[in-house]
Amino acid sequence: MKKTISDVNGNVVLSYKENGYQAVVDDFINARFINIVTYNINTFEKNTDLIKELRKVTSSTPINLILNIPSRSEDYYKNGKIDQTAVNNVKVRIKYTLEV
Repeated sequence: MKKTISDVNGNVVLSYKENGYQAVVDDFINARFINIVTYNINTFEKNTDLIKELRKVTSSTPINLILNIPSRSEDYYKNGKIDQTAVNNVKVRIKYTLEV
């Protein structure tokens, strides 16, 4: 299911169970910059479609990626103390996400 909502300055494309942003990905080659805002991005599989396409973009094209902090947890505190294991785990996930 895909629905396009027209706007004065562009379109909002809503999709479910299909790649609703394929037209955008196909136009990466012509982009002066790329801004992506998403709650989640699959960084564990280096061959995910979005990551694979972003790797093709020339280094002169700025890419800004805004997403949820990986492994963010309300459980950083246990028994009134910082759970260092949880903090260390999130540090590893953030570092990995930045490397991808």
